[in-house]
Amino acid sequence: MHHEPHGKMIFRRLFSKKPPNRELTAESTLYIMENSYDISGQARHAPLAKMIREASDDLALRRFACECAAYAVSVKKLEDQAVNRGLQACRSLVAGEQVEGLREIREAAQSAADSLDWVRDEDQEAFEQARAATAVASSLDDQPLKAAAEACYEALNAVNDVDAIIGIAEETLG
Repeated sequence: MHHEPHGKMIFRRLFSKKPPNRELTAESTLYIMENSYDISGQARHAPLAKMIREASDDLALRRFACECAAYAVSVKKLEDQAVNRGLQACRSLVAGEQVEGLREIREAAQSAADSLDWVRDEDQEAFEQARAATAVASSLDDQPLKAAAEACYEALNAVNDVDAIIGIAEETLG
């Protein structure tokens, strides 16, 4: 099996509108967030990466992932049955409940994102909705740290509102 060098994966992710490669680690995503600069040269996502890294509570990380995803879906007015089911599953996980068929729910949310991504080159709104759907799928990752990092990253790409996501982090991560 051919593996792409780590740096090449990060480069591809930084300069591509494709959905995230599921093989990226939480550490890769946090690195990207720490090293993404806005037009004024500020690393505006770096404080979020730091807050995620410093969170020691898996439940708080899961709650943050869920809230990022829910915020992105709400702002983008994304109405999709698979995405809504994914959000409900995430809320159930936060409540400490077992979720039957979690893998299938996650795959269905990612499939919804992939469907929206087909039209992304012609439609910025579809691209942003695809990122919101991907945030939902990411929030369901087995690893809470990866769920938080990926859902945050995707929500930022969906809504482009760093301050709102920082507010969510402050409320959920402490």
